[in-house]
Amino acid sequence: MFNRFSTLILLAIQLSAKGQECTSCWGGRDFILNPTFAFFANATRPCSTVLNDMNALAAAGIDDNSTDCRDAQLEAFQLGCCPEAPKQYCTICPDGSPHNRLDIVPIDGNNNDPSCEVSQFREASLNALFETGTCSDTVLRRGAFYCGCPNTAQECFLCPDGGEPPNKRKVDAYQSGANCQGQNYLFSLFTANECEILRPNLGVDFSAFCECPGYAMPEIDYECSLCPEGQRVGNPDKIHTAPGAQYERTCAQAEAFVEFVTNPKTCDSNMQEAREACCVSGVGRMMGTALSWLLPVGIVLFKAFF
Repeated sequence: MFNRFSTLILLAIQLSAKGQECTSCWGGRDFILNPTFAFFANATRPCSTVLNDMNALAAAGIDDNSTDCRDAQLEAFQLGCCPEAPKQYCTICPDGSPHNRLDIVPIDGNNNDPSCEVSQFREASLNALFETGTCSDTVLRRGAFYCGCPNTAQECFLCPDGGEPPNKRKVDAYQSGANCQGQNYLFSLFTANECEILRPNLGVDFSAFCECPGYAMPEIDYECSLCPEGQRVGNPDKIHTAPGAQYERTCAQAEAFVEFVTNPKTCDSNMQEAREACCVSGVGRMMGTALSWLLPVGIVLFKAFF
């Protein structure tokens, strides 16, 4: 009798130590097979495949609190398959050191910038830039230097000399939907290597658009035009954006923005709406508005990332 009782106690201890098998979503939340939103914009794996992988972990007896399970739950969240990410799984500091809770993460310059403590609990902070399912590539971890983490430093800057854009609330309404502080924050998350590769391939020279001090836009072999050859802007003051659009923009603002576009793909894909609404047949320009068309307009960034 004693031996049987001892065996039962031992089994209970083993089951308790093992814990629950890996669940498809953190906290037992419902899995979403057909999400309407995903934080990670470059998702290529369907949620049906993600679910199969999660079921395989459970079948293999992987514990719900294990790193393998938490990484998989993090990825499922990033891909829109789960409504929540594992809470407090990803630390801000890579080595697990305490972060400075009251330091500010300068996301958008609109007085909405969270403290490091708040940032740790923001869902957008757990989005990945390139690689899903790992804390190391989350926005939270990439910005660890904002929170006083040891052995971390910013490597990429919107303004190449490390300065700040003078008008942080200037908005890019055509490509990123972000203001210059948002762009400044996004650039800060890249490594030096990524920065060197990505800067010339963004399609827009945001350093020039955000008027970085001492920065001159380099000459390139391409020039984006709002209107095709033989056409012109009919009414610079015309609002070309649709009713209810996040940012209201005029044809003059669209014509000013194309000065910062650096490749044909960006020019064609992001300026098509303005081109159709603003351009009319004919050459020359309407009198009395020449100088006003040349002024660059506002900018605002990130998607939210976050």
